[in-house]
Amino acid sequence: MMRIIIPSCNSNNLQACVAAIRRREGSRSIIVVDDGLEIMPNDIDVVIGKKPFVFARNINIGINRALDLGCTGVVLLNDDAILETDGGFSKLVEVSMEHPECGLIAPSCTNTGNLNQRPAAKGFRYEPRMVCFTCVYIPKSTFKTVGLLDDRFVYYGFDDDDYCLRVRIAGLKIGITDDVIVDHGRLISSYRGDPRTPANLSRNAAIFRAKWGADNHAL
Repeated sequence: MMRIIIPSCNSNNLQACVAAIRRREGSRSIIVVDDGLEIMPNDIDVVIGKKPFVFARNINIGINRALDLGCTGVVLLNDDAILETDGGFSKLVEVSMEHPECGLIAPSCTNTGNLNQRPAAKGFRYEPRMVCFTCVYIPKSTFKTVGLLDDRFVYYGFDDDDYCLRVRIAGLKIGITDDVIVDHGRLISSYRGDPRTPANLSRNAAIFRAKWGADNHAL
């Protein structure tokens, strides 16, 4: 069974995000990694994240929970992302099964850092470098081959660049499908507009450079 992992500290975002999943997917198993929610969701598996919030670390907590429950793969989903496609996450799983050469599959996504992920009506396509982890499906087999996210990336960004590079080094490909669309502009982001974000991006870029010996665009 596929499980959906959502790290969240914003109860309003989470309610809208989960409502979209219920509307588009029906009953799906959701794991919320709590980063300080004011209102706890009902009928959802909640695990407590570690403080201070580190995306990779708290996502790994959710992934380990999903693997313990016997999942076949996970959708990692920001709480400010809204699923727009009926049966969209199920379609991500189908695309992954059709393309076992891919270590992960991303939907097309509005307002994301990689312009190749913007809706393009091209169907399935390979991505040569990375996808932003606003929403991504990762099968269990990838975790066996590549491992979990690197929680040394303690600030904002580059944890997804790092994971996608590790996927490519393992000989796997990265896929994007326009058959699934996620909206990433409607809800308030915890990071977009935060005055600390540019400095945090620079810190994580330095961590990436120290780990790999080059900037992310060079690899």
